Amino acid sequence: MKCLNMRHPLLLFSIFLALGCSQPDDSPITWTECGGNIGDHACNFSFMDQTGNDWSLYNHHGSIIVLDFSAMWCDYCKKAAEVAQEIQNTHENDDVVWVTILLQNNYGQQPTLENLNEWASSFEMTSSPVLSGDASIIDPTAQKGYNVTTWPGLVVIDRDMTISHELKGWNEMQIKFWLKQLTKNREAR
Repeated sequence: MKCLNMRHPLLLFSIFLALGCSQPDDSPITWTECGGNIGDHACNFSFMDQTGNDWSLYNHHGSIIVLDFSAMWCDYCKKAAEVAQEIQNTHENDDVVWVTILLQNNYGQQPTLENLNEWASSFEMTSSPVLSGDASIIDPTAQKGYNVTTWPGLVVIDRDMTISHELKGWNEMQIKFWLKQLTKNREAR
């Protein structure tokens, strides 16, 4: 699967299904294949964050990234959001980035900038990006997107942009354990 910049979801989703896609020209990554399974290079995407700017995955190559696919109406998603900034702060020196990708607002629609700001403010996310995503980024088969089948769905990406772990639902201890492993691996090098 080739990578997708998701700025215009309906048009790009149609192109994605028909042709696949190529990486953005400004990407520091040189591979051309990516996927949504553990062991695959993560596919790039770009969505608007709570500041109104585009946030692109590949711009954070070299960081450990937690992608938190959530919906505003989901209670377990709120539990994940309650610790997102704390986890990012705890691993600030380890270059860990917690990214919340809101796929639905409280009415099942794509979140607006106002929704992103409401989420970030409610959970005191000061440096943890909150993005307005759309459903075209997920795929239960992981052939055309990230393997997310539950709310929340979490994907952990290592410093080489390889998917290292997936979590269906919320388990704070599991996420913290994986991050401890990944940051410890860097110290061992």
